[in-house]
Amino acid sequence: MDRDSKIRGKSVLIVDDSLQMQRLVRQLLENAGAGDTMFASNGLEALELLRRRSFDLIIADWKMPEMDGLTFVSKIRADTAKPYARIPVIMLTGQSTINDVRTAVATGINGYVIKPCSPKALIAQVEKAMS
Repeated sequence: MDRDSKIRGKSVLIVDDSLQMQRLVRQLLENAGAGDTMFASNGLEALELLRRRSFDLIIADWKMPEMDGLTFVSKIRADTAKPYARIPVIMLTGQSTINDVRTAVATGINGYVIKPCSPKALIAQVEKAMS
């Protein structure tokens, strides 16, 4: 574990409807030195959490019920008066076409990781987004 890790002690919101992915991402982040992590099963739950507390990073899936990750990112980026509009967001998703990536980048994400991914690839995107 890198002592100079940019994720060390940071709070992360993991937005994914898969409990297995939530646990896996949490473990990877904790191994990298992250502080507290919280979960939301969809974009609506994530918005509610963001209205109540702040996070240093958001990792969101694209395909989820209620509100998908792309809509969620669009909503938080559009609300520029709110502090959460500037939180780095990494899209962790199975959506893998170049058009998917372009669409997500245009929405305002800070990193894009395609599932399944190596732990190293995810942590590298986290470090980059936190820079």
